[in-house]
Amino acid sequence: MKNIYFNLNRLPLVCLLVLFLTVSAHAASTPLEIKCQDSAGNPVAGATVNVQQLETLKWKGDKKSDSKGITLFKLDDGAYRLMAHKEGFAPALYEFVILKGGNPVSATLKFEQGDSQKKLYFEDQAVAQKAQELLSQGSQALSAAVQDKDAQARDKKFADAEKAIEESLDIYPSNAEALFNLSIAYIQQHRWDQADESLKKTSQLLTVLSALPTPKDGKTPPYNELQQRVNSLQASLPLFKLRSDADKALTEQKFDLAAQKYSEALKLQNNDPDLYYNLSLALARARKFDDALQSIDKAVQLKPGEPAYADLRKKIVEFKESEILNKAQEILTEGDKLFQAKDYANALTKYQEALKMVPEQRKPQQAVVLAQIAKTQAQLNQYDPAVATFKKAIELAPDNASFKTALAQFYLKEKKYDEALNIYADSGSAGNQPVDQVMFKLGQTQSNQGNSEVAQLAFERAIKANPENAEAYYELGMLLYQSKKDDKRAQEVLTKYLEVGKETAHLDNTKSVLVVLKKRLK
Repeated sequence: MKNIYFNLNRLPLVCLLVLFLTVSAHAASTPLEIKCQDSAGNPVAGATVNVQQLETLKWKGDKKSDSKGITLFKLDDGAYRLMAHKEGFAPALYEFVILKGGNPVSATLKFEQGDSQKKLYFEDQAVAQKAQELLSQGSQALSAAVQDKDAQARDKKFADAEKAIEESLDIYPSNAEALFNLSIAYIQQHRWDQADESLKKTSQLLTVLSALPTPKDGKTPPYNELQQRVNSLQASLPLFKLRSDADKALTEQKFDLAAQKYSEALKLQNNDPDLYYNLSLALARARKFDDALQSIDKAVQLKPGEPAYADLRKKIVEFKESEILNKAQEILTEGDKLFQAKDYANALTKYQEALKMVPEQRKPQQAVVLAQIAKTQAQLNQYDPAVATFKKAIELAPDNASFKTALAQFYLKEKKYDEALNIYADSGSAGNQPVDQVMFKLGQTQSNQGNSEVAQLAFERAIKANPENAEAYYELGMLLYQSKKDDKRAQEVLTKYLEVGKETAHLDNTKSVLVVLKKRLK
């Protein structure tokens, strides 16, 4: 979110004492009513009222206000400054009145308690210089505030800037530049109504100043330039307010409101990539990821190569995928509950629904769902689909040994012993263990579970993988001896154990068993 910043190029101050040459001369026929009032709005009677014609810089009047505080003049058309004095009050000043075409004009002079001998800016160069210095201080404080990153320090500098500019305007109220800078101070503090009112006053003042006579040096004062800046700022004020409201809503985590305000701002300025960026951020936080992606894509289109835009887009894609995965996980959990309840048909439907939600690039997550589908298909006696699904899960996540184990166990259940042992013997399934050790442990496990057929096959594979695996000979021989299904093979492997075995107890037991086998083979 970006601060509003205006380049405070200062306009040259022009002393109004030397500005003017001529005003069209007309008969003294234009009525001017001047009202004198105190700060409470009560009439000030007996005040000495004067008007200065800016054509000649000469004062006219010395008229006294009546009991109603009113003084009447009839003057030539032109530009006038109004001033009045009364003991106990500071001089009252009104700038400026434009008289034209005989149309009556009324103006009010406001009196404040103070020194009646106080000099005004056009009467004393030191006073005018003080106004200039205060404006300079205010402008500098305003620029410094905009650049300060510390909120507390920034607020203090804005307050200092506003105070200095207002003090400058108290001395020199017709300084359009000061009034314009005061408008900027209000804008930076998000005081929109005051900013709007100040800009209107600036525009009205510039209208009056532009109607004044041509300066003696023939150079046109830069009123048009300042008026253009005022017009531009007035036109932009609704946009600034919308952006400020949107930024505030975003900070307060009112994401829908922030998105609404940014969208309204874009109707006023649809070519600002930062607005699209902020809108995208608000939409993403509101979990409206598709809309957020559309907005950030527009920002990238307007400002290609901006790292912040690319980074946000990447995060939105990740957030969207995460949201989808969370929903998929919820459905997967529902499927697990159905599976545990042995409602395999409905569990399968849930798993398949979850699978459709997982993005293709999320292969490990897809594999998890596929493994659940395969287990469910196995429970439904869907042999071929189960095998195919298990293999697909293994293909997507080849490093996940649990999927291979699940398929091997499925093969065992289906009495596909060779297929099961092939999986256990696979280097990917065995991990860092030698194959003969994997087969040996599998043989022991199956033997303990009473599955002598699988145990026998596993021990045979262990021997084939490592003919020096002595204990495999022993376990296989004992298994065959106990089953009495192949005494000859039992005698063969136990005889081999006598050659390679080292376990004393096993060697003693082997000798005893071989004696029995010899008798059984006669």
